[in-house]
Amino acid sequence: MKYYLLIPLFFTLLPPHFQDIPEDSNVIIITTTDTPEEAFTKMGKLLIKEGYTLEQVDKTFLMLVTKIKAANYGFLNVQHLDIKITVEIFSEPTRVKMVCEYDDPAISRAMNVTPSFDRHKSRARYTGGGSITAAFEMMNEVAQKYPSAEITYSIEEVEE
Repeated sequence: MKYYLLIPLFFTLLPPHFQDIPEDSNVIIITTTDTPEEAFTKMGKLLIKEGYTLEQVDKTFLMLVTKIKAANYGFLNVQHLDIKITVEIFSEPTRVKMVCEYDDPAISRAMNVTPSFDRHKSRARYTGGGSITAAFEMMNEVAQKYPSAEITYSIEEVEE
């Protein structure tokens, strides 16, 4: 009986950005007062600071794509996935669009196929659990570190 009283306390201790994410969101939008060029530079520096390596840097179209990053998650960080973040900057007002693709090599092994990011990648989205949500939350952790910005979440149709 005593433990049931702790459940509401648990949810109040969660960071607020993990309580507000709509189910099935697969896009993060950061709205900022920065110019598009400032947002582009800040996002590039932020991704690098968070351990990502930039694979594509397109200053003309204000787009960044990271290389595949191996990441651990779950209880004791024993589960593994590979993630890749794509960032596009839009203007009036300045918006940073973030999407994340991921591959869970354990799923590939369970299906008896060779793990391959390009063949087995999927769009990360917030479903409330599993590797698909873990990848989304990793992207969200980066977004939350963008200074002085409003973060919203949306659902974008994806053909997989």
